Amino acid sequence: MYDNGFYGNNGTQHSGATPRGASTSTTSLGKQETRIILVRIIAFHDIPYVATTSVGYPRDKYQKMQKAASIEGFKIVLIDSPCPTEWSTDPKLIIELGQFAVKAGYFPVYEIKNGILTFSSASRRYKEPTKRLPVEDYLNLQGRFKFMTPEQIEALKADI
Repeated sequence: MYDNGFYGNNGTQHSGATPRGASTSTTSLGKQETRIILVRIIAFHDIPYVATTSVGYPRDKYQKMQKAASIEGFKIVLIDSPCPTEWSTDPKLIIELGQFAVKAGYFPVYEIKNGILTFSSASRRYKEPTKRLPVEDYLNLQGRFKFMTPEQIEALKADI
């Protein structure tokens, strides 16, 4: 499942996956609610394999796709993928944004196989808040967060 945080096929409208504070065509001053973490909902239904990954870590993405292909039954791999046009960011930053999301704790990469949660190596390195990169630096690379108030930024940090 490709996740760019909005409905892109009909004018960049906000979706359940749109993060708090992100502006879209239907949330011009930023979405007020938290984002829905679909893979958590799916994992609660005893799915054999649930994973998240990022375009910033192609090796992790490849390994998880291989693992999913080897497992019988329903499985899902959610791929965080920045959209330079709608995120109002430089296309050259796509890989860096993917990595930054993980390093800031904004998008953890993990897998849940038969109910057992394992963080991927990229997430494990940045799991401790003292090792995380500042989420503000991640937000500042994207025009979609330009209207965020300090209160919204603190709420987003609490979501993380």
